[in-house]
Amino acid sequence: MALARWQHIACRRPLPPVRQVERVVAEREACATRYLVKWEGLPYAECTWEAEEDVVAATGGGAAVGAFARRQQRLLEPSQGIDAQRAAFRASKQMTEALREQPAFLAGGQLRDYQLVGVSWMAYAWVNDRNGILADEMGLGKTVQCVSMLGVLSETVGHRGPFLVVVPLSVVPNWLREFKKWTPEASVVVYVGDSRSREVIRTFEFPMDQGGSGVAGVRRQRSGGKSREFRFEVLITTYELVLKDAGMLGSIRWSYLMVDEAHRLKNSESALYQELATWSFRNKLLVTGTPLQNNMRELWALLHFLEPEQFPDCESFEEQYNTKDADKVTQLHAALRPHLIRRAVKDVERSLPPKTERILRVGMSPLQRRYYKWILTRNFKELNKGQARVSLLNVLIELKKCCNHPFLFESAEENYRGDEHDKTAVDRLIVTSGKMVLLDKLMVRVLDIISDYMRLRGLPHQRLDGSTPAAQRHTAMEHFNAPGSPDFAFLLSTRAGGLGINLATADT
Repeated sequence: MALARWQHIACRRPLPPVRQVERVVAEREACATRYLVKWEGLPYAECTWEAEEDVVAATGGGAAVGAFARRQQRLLEPSQGIDAQRAAFRASKQMTEALREQPAFLAGGQLRDYQLVGVSWMAYAWVNDRNGILADEMGLGKTVQCVSMLGVLSETVGHRGPFLVVVPLSVVPNWLREFKKWTPEASVVVYVGDSRSREVIRTFEFPMDQGGSGVAGVRRQRSGGKSREFRFEVLITTYELVLKDAGMLGSIRWSYLMVDEAHRLKNSESALYQELATWSFRNKLLVTGTPLQNNMRELWALLHFLEPEQFPDCESFEEQYNTKDADKVTQLHAALRPHLIRRAVKDVERSLPPKTERILRVGMSPLQRRYYKWILTRNFKELNKGQARVSLLNVLIELKKCCNHPFLFESAEENYRGDEHDKTAVDRLIVTSGKMVLLDKLMVRVLDIISDYMRLRGLPHQRLDGSTPAAQRHTAMEHFNAPGSPDFAFLLSTRAGGLGINLATADT
């Protein structure tokens, strides 16, 4: 019923103005072949049925039709059970040797040596039915290693899911781009969007037969035993949709779970943690650059999520691995070793030039000194001139604002008339910097001031903070990293910049 209703609506919808084909979702043969097309930049709810010749003529249509045909063929390939695949992978000398060098199916470039080590570590953790944490420092390509790992399972082992990848919404485009780049043959579906788009995904991308609208229509196919249950191999979704569609997604028996920015699971009482803990996963991998951030309870939460039988109780964990006892710290390292791999940039990425720090000490301007004194003396009369209202409930925060820039106080900008000496130090810093500058500030309003200054000086730049939409975030990174990019700087806040930011071309 859901399928028929959606087909009726989709056939009446006019052709979208965007004529680039992103993906062929389904095929229908009546008098002539028609394809259900997802258009680039449009959600699944805007998919339309198109004639074969129109799809092929559209930009990207021929490649999308070919990719659809290859996905259909992969669905017919027989596969063994997961335990038999583990045993075959463990016993095969050819497969063991394949991990010593980059597999041929990884088409996106050349993995670094340490990245290949990371993929090998994840593969052998899977062989031994062991869950783990990929905890490399930021900048070492954790996403690429994860994509390559699922590629090993899919192409080398022959195990094609279903794999679930749970990520923040802002990094969904980055994950999809890496899958397309490194494992282009894998069937990857992004499960995001409104309820209508998700209904279309469940109808056409989930079941092997297109007669059902969800998981119930799939399980009838299990009796054959030779074809897969789902059309997709990898499903990328977000924390929020895990909770919103828990009833449907949680009923699937997933082969592998990957959670990006897994510090979201450091609170064992959180809704996301409690929900995922009840789902069925044969294996799990958590991806985080900060496995131990505040206390041992957070580390236990991650380990308990991975191996609840091995790490059942937080109190006994803290007692057994008391960090004040050197011997117990050694025992903790031994307990973590099978489950955690962590590399630092300075230890593995030796091709990078050494970091050079240049500290330019800048004294306060006359305006800053004036406001600094007013804050210390609680001179509300001067601070609250005009429309400004300064409470001084937290003097340290106000002093910090003054040191960052006096224009963070409204009255300062209103009354300021300029000083030739104020810009000397800033000009000196910018002129002597490299082609690309990365400025990282905690206060978003400081980014506003820096952005105004750069526009005044004619310096093109990109901007990202917590209010930047995911699509615009992706576009800004692509523009900044593009060859020959005119962008001089990328301005970002630390909180927003901590998730899925790749600014490989920044040198300062």
